[in-house]
Amino acid sequence: MRFWRSKSSKFPVKFPVSREFGQRKVSARLRPPPASLNSREIPPLFTPKSAKHAHFSRSLLLQSQNSLISRYGVATLFGYGIQVRVDRGHLLLQDGIAADRREIRLPRVGHGLKRLVVIGSDGMVSLSALRWLADQKAAFTLLERDGKVLVTTGPVRPSDARLRRAQALSSESGVAVAIARELIDKKLAGQERVARYKLLATQTADTISRYRKDLVNADTPEAIRQFESLAAGAYWAAWRTLPINFPRKDEPRVPAHWRVFGTRVSPLTGSPRLAVNPPNAMLNFVYAILESESISGVLVAEKARIRPGKNPLLAPLHSPPAPVPSLPQEPAGVSGVRRRLFFFLSRFR
Repeated sequence: MRFWRSKSSKFPVKFPVSREFGQRKVSARLRPPPASLNSREIPPLFTPKSAKHAHFSRSLLLQSQNSLISRYGVATLFGYGIQVRVDRGHLLLQDGIAADRREIRLPRVGHGLKRLVVIGSDGMVSLSALRWLADQKAAFTLLERDGKVLVTTGPVRPSDARLRRAQALSSESGVAVAIARELIDKKLAGQERVARYKLLATQTADTISRYRKDLVNADTPEAIRQFESLAAGAYWAAWRTLPINFPRKDEPRVPAHWRVFGTRVSPLTGSPRLAVNPPNAMLNFVYAILESESISGVLVAEKARIRPGKNPLLAPLHSPPAPVPSLPQEPAGVSGVRRRLFFFLSRFR
């Protein structure tokens, strides 16, 4: 009797497949893993050939991945089918119109996101995404397309109950008038600087300066609001004829009413809401961000010159019938927003 000894096979193994192919080699080696487990990640712009280019390559890759986030840490999503969700520990952001879509993945480290703004209500935001933003101390704001603040969340700031109590009683103690006079004085000073040095409207600047001097004698909230209204009318009249320039390739498609700043009052609503040209729409957007920051307590003292924990609904000057946050419109920092808008509109001049 003859016994066959079992032999261990060695790779590669040859075995007959068919008469057509003869023998085919089979290898046990696995295919190398892909360079990235996420095929949607943006590939590097180039492959460094030496170690001295590695840091530069990583910086370019990070810059391309975070192109949606501005240098101030703000990411704005708009369009239809917006998605904000968490995928394998990364925050996934998607927005766009029709086939023109944008997508970005943010890790928990080195993302640079401080505030996420969503314009419109067509899409979804998951609870895990809100938890991701809260853990990263990033604010979330949902705006309607007309600039109305729908939802806002942000890092919790310390709240001083004594400050809230003193703020509520300031109108009875007379402190509210002094606070309102100081705030409006700084606001008019900012308007005067913008009119004199940016808009080159010397007559308008002198008019605002005269109202600012008369503001010292105002001893009631109504008188302070009157000087604020008169100064605002002169200030925005200087903006009305400001030319708005566009890139030359886009000029044939730009309508006539987009080429000047125009009035702050929209013909659609009789108020600044629903602006009909880009500069006024940008102002509405920035003011909505200021309002959402004040509501969520993200507006810190260095930017707004108010202490954290101050209630925006208890403004010392405005007393609207409905609880509308008016505190963001009073600090002098709003003038800085207008100066930045002027710089932006002057890019193509």
